This record gives sequence, C-alpha cells and structure tokens, in this order.
Amino acid sequence: MPVYEQILAAIDFGEHSPTVVRRASAIAQQCSANLMFFTVVDSGGTANKEFSASGMDDNEELLIESARKRLNELVDAEAPGTNFTTLVVSGRAKVELSRVAERERADLIVVGAHVRHGFADLFGSTAAPLLQSACCDVLTVR
Repeated sequence: MPVYEQILAAIDFGEHSPTVVRRASAIAQQCSANLMFFTVVDSGGTANKEFSASGMDDNEELLIESARKRLNELVDAEAPGTNFTTLVVSGRAKVELSRVAERERADLIVVGAHVRHGFADLFGSTAAPLLQSACCDVLTVR
C-alpha cells in the first residue's frame, strides 16, 4: 500500500459518509498521515468563500457552523480518538474539492461511491469527473 501523508476525506452527509470517515481514519492511522475532513455548503452563487472569512451574512454563518458541528459529530461517532482537522467551504463541490486538494497537497482523496445534491455535480453516476481532475489518488468507498 502506498504511504500517504495528507488525506482529504470529502463528506456530503449521504449514506456512505460514515464509511468514508472510518476508511479515511483507518488509512491515516496506518500511514501516520494528516487527515482533513472536508465538506461544501452550497454558496447560492457565491463561490470560493471559506467559512472562517469575515463579512458573511447571518444565514451563511449559521449554515457553516451547522455543517462544522455535524462534521465533528460524525467523525467523533464513527472514528473516536482520531486526530483530524476540518474544513468547511462555500461553493460548488466539484470546484472546491479540486481546489482544496491542490492547496492542501493531498495525496489521497476519499469519497463515497454515491453522493447527494451538492456533490452530485461532482460525480453524476460515477467518479469519472473527479478522477480526471484530481491531483492525487482517489478512493471511492461504499
């Protein structure tokens, strides 16, 4: 198995998200890799806005905090004791996942095999678009 140093796990809160958390956590532990859980909140047309930025409206801040809380709860439930960071961004999933993977120098992206609304434009029925644009290995899990 390749040794990964920076793993990015994309979470859409769909049916495969718990499996993504468990699998990414196990690989990170085996490789002693850094692990980042990542999700995208639909920006409503405002792309490339990170939630830590100031100047957001109250609704956007609530969406961000809700997504961050939900993400932390999911990881704590599925992989207790895992060392990880989280990133929640606003935008389009396809664009943001590729952008964050490059910026964070990810060498593995872990995603669910089937996705919901926001991530649907990323995969459609397969992972082909991600596989074509990814800067690193991609693992799809069920």
